[in-house]
Formats: sequence, structure tokens, C-alpha cells
Amino acid sequence: MTPFLTSLIDSSLLFTNIYSSGFRTDQGLVTMMSAFPAQPNVSIIWQNNKAEKLPTITEQLIEKNYHTSFFYGGDLGFSNMKAFVLHNNYENIFGEDDLGNEKNFGKWGAPDEAVFDKQLSFLQSEKQPFFSYIVTSSSHEPYKVP
Repeated sequence: MTPFLTSLIDSSLLFTNIYSSGFRTDQGLVTMMSAFPAQPNVSIIWQNNKAEKLPTITEQLIEKNYHTSFFYGGDLGFSNMKAFVLHNNYENIFGEDDLGNEKNFGKWGAPDEAVFDKQLSFLQSEKQPFFSYIVTSSSHEPYKVP
């Protein structure tokens, strides 16, 4: 499925011990971007006054002159995601509105394939070094993958 993944290790950042916590996308997003563990009853992503105080991985990367981008095939407003992504200072943010009128849009927006295609197209002209974050939807019910 990924025949060239191993060849990328020598020229990329490889995180071998990275884990997410929680059982919802909004919880995992905060964990991955800010290293803040999931809370049992409410995600901190809904509490802007607290979420805005969290550190971000992008702070560190931007200091090192990385270009940053965020891709999601769904509605960026879902689960207060856009506010949190903006707090992370991503230079380029793409959501379902940036993917056109994809005929295969499902419950969660564009299919992963369309999002990966958009990301790949964008990254081909992105300056290096770069950090690009993508949220997939095929791992969500109803697990519809075209």
C-alpha cells in the first residue's frame, strides 16, 4: 500500500512513539497538536479561553521556518475545529469548500482520496521545510470509502 514510505524516513521527521488519546476527532486533534490529553466529559477544543493557552506544535515549527498547512475534507466549523486550527497559526487551511463539488461527498464531506489529492497538489509547490496536517474521515461511521 505504501511502497515508498520507508524511503522517506531518511529525509523526513519520523515520530515512532506518538499516541493520541480520546475517542473523538476533536479530542485527538488537541492531543496531536498540543499534547493535551483527552478529558472524559468535554473536549477542551470547545473551551476557547482554555484552548488558546495550550502550546502548539506549529509554534515550534514556525520558529524553525517551516511552512504549515491543514487539510480536512469536511466542514471546518465542525466541533469548533476551525477556531483551534486558527489558534495553531496554520498558514494554509483547507476544508470541504476548497475541494469543489465532489460528487462523492458523504456524511463527513469529501472522501479521503479527494483530500489527499488536494494535499498532494498543494505540497508539490510548497516551500521546504513544511509540515502538513490532514484529518481523514474514512475511519468514521458509516465507513463509506468510494
